[in-house]
Amino acid sequence: MSEKTEIIPFPLGRRSGVIHPRGVDGGTAPPWDEHGNNDVRTAKELALCSTEEARRLITYTDALRWGVLPLGLVKCRGHELLTLAGQGSWSIETEQAIRFLTGCEISVVTVSEIELPEAIFLAYRSDVSSVETITTALQESVIPPSLPGTESSSPSSLSSPVITTREPSVPLLVARLLEYAISKGASDLALEPVSDTACHCTLRIDGILRRIDIGGYTPHIHEQVVQRTRVLGGVASGAKVQAPEDGAFVLPLPSAQREVRFHIFPTVTGAKLHFRLPNTGSIPSLASLGFAAKTRTFLESVLERDRGGVLLSGPTGSGKSTTAYSALCHLQEQSRSIVSLEDPVERDIFGISQTDLSRLSAVSYADGIRHLLRQDPDIIFVGEIRDQLGAIAALEAAASGHLLITSIHSSSTLDALERLARLSNDRDLVADVMQLVICQRLVPRLCKKCRVIDLPSSDMVHGQVYQAVGCPLCEHSGYAGRTLIEESLYVTADLRQRFIADEIVRSEMPGKRFFQSLEDSAREALLSGAVDVKQIRKVIIPSI
Repeated sequence: MSEKTEIIPFPLGRRSGVIHPRGVDGGTAPPWDEHGNNDVRTAKELALCSTEEARRLITYTDALRWGVLPLGLVKCRGHELLTLAGQGSWSIETEQAIRFLTGCEISVVTVSEIELPEAIFLAYRSDVSSVETITTALQESVIPPSLPGTESSSPSSLSSPVITTREPSVPLLVARLLEYAISKGASDLALEPVSDTACHCTLRIDGILRRIDIGGYTPHIHEQVVQRTRVLGGVASGAKVQAPEDGAFVLPLPSAQREVRFHIFPTVTGAKLHFRLPNTGSIPSLASLGFAAKTRTFLESVLERDRGGVLLSGPTGSGKSTTAYSALCHLQEQSRSIVSLEDPVERDIFGISQTDLSRLSAVSYADGIRHLLRQDPDIIFVGEIRDQLGAIAALEAAASGHLLITSIHSSSTLDALERLARLSNDRDLVADVMQLVICQRLVPRLCKKCRVIDLPSSDMVHGQVYQAVGCPLCEHSGYAGRTLIEESLYVTADLRQRFIADEIVRSEMPGKRFFQSLEDSAREALLSGAVDVKQIRKVIIPSI
């Protein structure tokens, strides 16, 4: 960690806590109460307890192998005490090896309820210096660009030696860059040369774009990183990038493998390399998505039906795919046949027949839907409606006795219906099929450790409202994670007739029993302390 932390020592035999840096919770009090209980509950909080001085004594590889996280180093009466976090018991040989390696006395704190490999990964890989060490060494060695055939050409995985080797190399740099981005919780990593001597690095964390300065990352090194990425994705060639390219590979991590997608796009200053780092964790249930009670009731009601359509809308990165996957998992519990067409498949769901159109060069959404109907499905998930043929095929499939779940890009529920009507050129069919439209947004969630009351905004909305501050737990941004706000429209018989006649007026809909407005969802999130006024004003008209 680049920030210096103050270690609070205590007799380990008398407390059941962990050594903790001051300021993680925004104050100066120790992280335990009078009963000795600590407030470290997550892998990230435990990682913040680790000091750089302690980590220098044990390498990342050894920490994973032994299952320990160095926390702090205390010098007392000519001796050094190294405190480690560990789980369960360990062998005498391991303890002797650590004592011999570090030359310190060892004290172990048990953290049985925390995912220790994840904490080790976050502690060692969330410091940008782990990347800069390699870029500096590469600058000094002046390695020539890699040629095709000189590296592993496996298109599906990043081989383990890339992570465990200690010799500076371009493969190691690619691994470190991705590990650094993942440890920061980024969904996207972009690397772009901006001149003959400089490159920009940006991370998208909780929907917010953040610029990262990586010392020593030059356009010459960037060219080699691009080439290595192309090799990993199975799109390697000796020529410079002249056309956009896509690919994917798997990055091994301590707890699990992580799929990485990339896109290379030529610019006037060189190839821009964009990594997409999708979240591959467990799929949330419908109840845990964060929908308003009215929207959740609408959705659960429609999912019980045998035909019709659910249309999910919103901008890129608004969580439409996560909502769709949650709905599919909910439907899977009802023993119904489910098929999907996606481009690409973002998550594999056991028991659902998923087709990745990005791997089928000659199959469109429209063709795929027609073929899938011969598989006798009950439910069809179409990843996105993009053109007229796809729109017509999806709507006709739903009209013929199937439940359709699909998505479209739009800014509101009515805009979603209107865009679908324009694509299909059939308002009657859209009105007959679509039963629920949800337009959603993901808004940065306030960090609960450091948020404070926003008095001016509280007076304005007549309720308690919070604002962002920043602490080590949220990377001093004031935000940790994202929360969902949405607008939903339940299509009633009266609304169908009004939609066909093009007589729906949005200004008349707030407060109706069939409509959940985005403004109401935003206000609920604001008064619950999940979001602040600053982020809400980026999503809706400034009426708050």
